[in-house]
Amino acid sequence: MIGRYRNLFAAEPPAGMAGLLPGASNSTTRMLLIPCWILSGTRKEKKSKSISIPAGKELMKLSGKIIAVSGSPGSGKTLTAVKIAKALADFKRQVILVCCDEQVPAIPLLIPESDESAPSLGSLLRLSEPSSITVLRHCVPFGKSGLIGFLGYRIGDQSPPQDSGEKGSKLFSVLRSCADYTVIDCGPENSLASPVFGACDIRYRLFNAGLKSFVFFAANKKEEEGKAVINVLNNLKPNQDASVAGESLGPVPYVLPHVPDLEEQYDAGKLYEPVYGSPAKKYAKVIQRIVIDLLDHES
Repeated sequence: MIGRYRNLFAAEPPAGMAGLLPGASNSTTRMLLIPCWILSGTRKEKKSKSISIPAGKELMKLSGKIIAVSGSPGSGKTLTAVKIAKALADFKRQVILVCCDEQVPAIPLLIPESDESAPSLGSLLRLSEPSSITVLRHCVPFGKSGLIGFLGYRIGDQSPPQDSGEKGSKLFSVLRSCADYTVIDCGPENSLASPVFGACDIRYRLFNAGLKSFVFFAANKKEEEGKAVINVLNNLKPNQDASVAGESLGPVPYVLPHVPDLEEQYDAGKLYEPVYGSPAKKYAKVIQRIVIDLLDHES
């Protein structure tokens, strides 16, 4: 990951970083806090580090992809977004995972060991103008790969500002310059939902085989809107028929099977961890196919 930010650094690198920052030299610098998940490739350290960078330098202009995961309530959006982000990291892609749910703050749910005083999506949206630097400062390390930064709400976050929809549009634009992929768990209806639909390159629309999903989509036609909407049938149980979903919602290229252990993972706040067994292997193969199809379209 450090290669993408190599031209940020000009001063003598910190101890242990010399091998990562070849060619660094002393010059007039200013201080910038870069989250340690970018610098060290580990989540052992949770505090940000002070790194010197050349005055006037900014992050390299990237063109990362924005992937949205939307769907009916209870369809498994958060779980699927996490698994896609982890699979992308397994392929050595840098990922920012964004959970937009304001009602159920995601940081204590997915990263229960996280420092309660660390920044969050709520504090980021309250800034006057998001930038690549401020986005990276607000990311929380997620998982063990060192390649995933997490943006989500915390318990006690103030309600999003009234202009958070406008700020959300700017945020999603900035996110393209921060990582190879931004995976967005759209969550329920909130102030960031509309900007996500307009900003994303691909949207995975999740649903289950039960009546609840079909009623939801019948009542929420905006779920039909947007570019590159791809149906994903999630949590298909052995006694359910996948073809019924296709008749109602169109082609379904990806079907994720029911895996009982995933529910336990979710409740324990350990969605990053692997699961085992026959259903889990089938599930992992589908997630991997989703990601491989994404990588095949990299430009």
